[in-house]
Amino acid sequence: MHREYIEDLFIGKNAQVLVVDDDEINIQIIKAAIDKYSIHAIDNGNDAIEYCQTSPPDLVLLDIEMPNMDGFEVCHALKSDEVTADIPVIFITSHTSRDIEDKGWKAGCVDFIRKPISIGATVNRINAQLTLKFMSDKLKSFAYQDGLTALNNRRHFDMFLDTQIKLAKRNQTPLGLLMIDIDKFKQFNDTYGHLAGDDCLKEVAKAIKHSANRPTDFSSRYGGEEFSVVLPSTDREGVAKVANAISTNVREIDLKATIGINGSISVSIGAVMLCCDSHDTPASMIEVADDLLYQAKANGRDCIVFADPVEDNIPGVRG
Repeated sequence: MHREYIEDLFIGKNAQVLVVDDDEINIQIIKAAIDKYSIHAIDNGNDAIEYCQTSPPDLVLLDIEMPNMDGFEVCHALKSDEVTADIPVIFITSHTSRDIEDKGWKAGCVDFIRKPISIGATVNRINAQLTLKFMSDKLKSFAYQDGLTALNNRRHFDMFLDTQIKLAKRNQTPLGLLMIDIDKFKQFNDTYGHLAGDDCLKEVAKAIKHSANRPTDFSSRYGGEEFSVVLPSTDREGVAKVANAISTNVREIDLKATIGINGSISVSIGAVMLCCDSHDTPASMIEVADDLLYQAKANGRDCIVFADPVEDNIPGVRG
């Protein structure tokens, strides 16, 4: 593989590495070896599992011998949870026996770092696994990307929403969902043609992406002229602000400047919050948000409707 391509995988990447070891000396050696990455250290298995579930790292360096819960048990727990199953795990061990190595592979590890720790070997093994991780992420992005708008596609949305609902319920954190539809898009297509319609979809996608621009915000093309935005760890006021920003930014799209058409476009939005103590599922959240979206259409379009009354101090939400 060309060196330039490998380096390109790391551009803009601040790899998150979790070190799980009860030996402070080992932790300091590893931190010194890979100081260009963001490193978090934990000294026990239970806290490591909880950390991975709430803030999944790109790589876990896991000591095998720890009190209470050894590395094999931790690795097995991570691989048994769909939220953490894809996180690569490298075992740190002084053992060299075939039995220990076989047990590590069966637990789901991807490699071993031997004690005493060699800085050169450690750096190379970590870089190799991060390269594979980022290559896998790149391939997934191709499989999960909408070809026209470059947003996430419906398949990726379904997977992401399912995972975020589980995380929100587990961590008791808020989660918002927006379903968005371009108003009178069929009429737009009939008037200006499908090529202009495609350009319109691209412009709306850009406006949505620009409005929901935090690293955790997830924008996707749901299908046709309908879009969706998942907003993890976002309270009602935050969801309202994002919805209002999308509505405003779409309304301000200059079609004359972008695709040479004298006209304007708008969107209708249905917004729903996850109730963490409920039995909400992806299907039920989508169904409610879609119902609210069609209520927004019935209310005259170009508006936002929430699942239940919104406080007056939240700006820009109409319904």
